[in-house]
Amino acid sequence: MNTYRSRLAAVLLALTLAACTTDKQETPPTTSAPETVPPTTSSTGPPPRPSAPSVPRPLNAGGLVLDPCRSLTQEQRTALGVISAEFTDLAPEGAGCSFERGGDSHATVVFAANVRIGLDYVYAQNSSSTWDYWAPTTVEGYPAVGYNAIVDSQSRLCNFAVGISDRLYFWVTADAQAGNSRCQLAQSVASAVLATIRARS
Repeated sequence: MNTYRSRLAAVLLALTLAACTTDKQETPPTTSAPETVPPTTSSTGPPPRPSAPSVPRPLNAGGLVLDPCRSLTQEQRTALGVISAEFTDLAPEGAGCSFERGGDSHATVVFAANVRIGLDYVYAQNSSSTWDYWAPTTVEGYPAVGYNAIVDSQSRLCNFAVGISDRLYFWVTADAQAGNSRCQLAQSVASAVLATIRARS
């Protein structure tokens, strides 16, 4: 568990550093145009940030935002091989829950309630080439993306995020297991969490 928490902390630190980088916007210096040049109507300033697809049918996560360990039902836990759950507040974006599957396999669910701009937050990080893996997709019609697989000598972790409104998303960090497609476990857990939210809405 300590090894996983150390790797997870490293992932969350990378996410935080990336957020700090993408929050900085530089304004180009202004220069006086020669008198012979007619004035231009084009706008100046930084280009707009890439935006995530809009969420067509927003969902209300309710109490799961503060108690993410309830984001997987007992039936879902059994199907995913979860043997225990532990609340974690490692992520500055919001509260999370680490689900242990045994054999040093874990999945952590975090609701990014402190971000307030939904998946645009992750897309802005990607515009700065933060992630070495980026795979937009949808889950049950909701915008989602797999990103930032980290490889080390112990394990491979992958993130999978789902937007449930234009102001809120959750993400799963999970092992990228040998023999499975990249982010498969993270996406499976995210799909289960989305099913829980939809059933409660």
